[in-house]
Amino acid sequence: MRLCLFFLITFAAGRSLATELDLPSDKIRSGETVYLEKCADCHGKDATGASGPDVQGILLSDVVVAAQGIESMPEIELEAGEADAIAVFLMSLAPDQAKRRLKLK
Repeated sequence: MRLCLFFLITFAAGRSLATELDLPSDKIRSGETVYLEKCADCHGKDATGASGPDVQGILLSDVVVAAQGIESMPEIELEAGEADAIAVFLMSLAPDQAKRRLKLK
């Protein structure tokens, strides 16, 4: 019961921060779809890393640079608006990290 309550509180806190960042829920959903299709194989379904690093909370500029191919990551082709949607999804996973990166905290 305590563990369940902990996860509920943690989830609610994360969602309230996502709301505070004003991340549109439709863009979060579309970003998740694109992320799962083009990024999850290397960065994990939950974006905490696999063969690629943890990418939770990264910003649009990070997604754009990474999509051009960096270090061991190959270039990936994104359609118009997909980088933005992926960034919104990743920011929603770790809004506290996104806020720090945006210097909102």
